[in-house]
Amino acid sequence: SCAPCIQVCQARTIKDDFVSVRYVGKVGEIVVDDRYATTPLVFQLGAFYLPGFDEALTKQCVKSTLRLTWQRAPSINWGPVPPPAGPLVYDVAIDRVVYDAFRDKMTEGSNNTKYFVPEPLTAFGSVDRRWYPNDRSTEPPGQTILEFFELSI
Repeated sequence: SCAPCIQVCQARTIKDDFVSVRYVGKVGEIVVDDRYATTPLVFQLGAFYLPGFDEALTKQCVKSTLRLTWQRAPSINWGPVPPPAGPLVYDVAIDRVVYDAFRDKMTEGSNNTKYFVPEPLTAFGSVDRRWYPNDRSTEPPGQTILEFFELSI
């Protein structure tokens, strides 16, 4: 046991990093998104579909676990299902920064479908092991207030 342990952050995420994360989204105890609970999602910060998600992960320690909470479901395209009712909570584990993805985007462009998904990341898409680049020219508008806190490092 380590009473007053100090843990050192070996690496922090920065804007435009490609990050590998695993997450589960819930409303209360009901799971609404567990597509990437075990299979990691690799995306470039700025490409996630929920407002505030990218900002919450920026400057966080790799290997951190975060809990992100929206008091109400953001106004986005939820696909064939209705928007979640009630507070939306995502538990997110930041596994690593994927430097190869950034290198490949710079050298080959994000239109190379061998490595990159050509469609944007959405709330209802299927699991894809390729990387999601941030090709948006502007960030999506903040539609809700995001409260987040670190669960563990």
